[in-house]
Amino acid sequence: MHVGTNVEKNMPAAGFWYGILAYTTWGILPMYWKLLEMIPAAEILVHRIFWSFVFTSLFLFLTDGRQTLLKVMANRKKLLLFFCVA
Repeated sequence: MHVGTNVEKNMPAAGFWYGILAYTTWGILPMYWKLLEMIPAAEILVHRIFWSFVFTSLFLFLTDGRQTLLKVMANRKKLLLFFCVA
C-alpha cells in the first residue's frame, strides 16, 4: 500500500477549493479597494512594506531560517535590502 494514496486522491478536491477561493477573492477585491480609496496610496504602500517585513521576519524566525535572519539583522545593508523586498 502506498502511503500517499489518500493525499493524491484529495488533490483534485483541494485544487477545486483553491480555485473557488481565488475567484472569490478576485471578485471581492474591488470592494476592498473601494473602502480604501480615502487613504493615500503612499500610506497603503508603507503599511504593506512594514507588515510584510514583520510577518516575513516572524516566519523566518519561527522556521529554520532563524540563523539566516540573525545574520541579515547583523548587517545593516542586508537588513535594508530585506526590508525593501519583503
